[in-house]
Amino acid sequence: MKVSALILLIVIAVIFLPDLVFLWSNQFFWYDTLLHFLGGAFLGFLFLGYFSKTNLFVFLGGLLLVGLLWEGFEVLLDLYILEKRLPAFYFWDGFLDTAADLFFDLIGGLTVWLGYAFFRQRR
Repeated sequence: MKVSALILLIVIAVIFLPDLVFLWSNQFFWYDTLLHFLGGAFLGFLFLGYFSKTNLFVFLGGLLLVGLLWEGFEVLLDLYILEKRLPAFYFWDGFLDTAADLFFDLIGGLTVWLGYAFFRQRR
């Protein structure tokens, strides 16, 4: 599982690099979704590599916690590093974006957990 997490991290980095240059996540709605799904899957592999005996609720709670921390980082990055002057509608749009990001973080991790449970049961 740890090797799978490392490979997926490299894939995420390769996919993310063009976003840093061309800001594709602002141009293509699915780009950010893909990255959050893959990020959730990465965390799923990582968690299963270290905590293979955990139950689903603890697993999803860990994913949600890391996702919330990442979303907080994104807000701080927008406000203080990128120094965006946020209009009033940003907060509603930002809320919807955060909810979608967390949803796809969880779906990515849940996909890994279900695959792990399925293949573990077949052995």
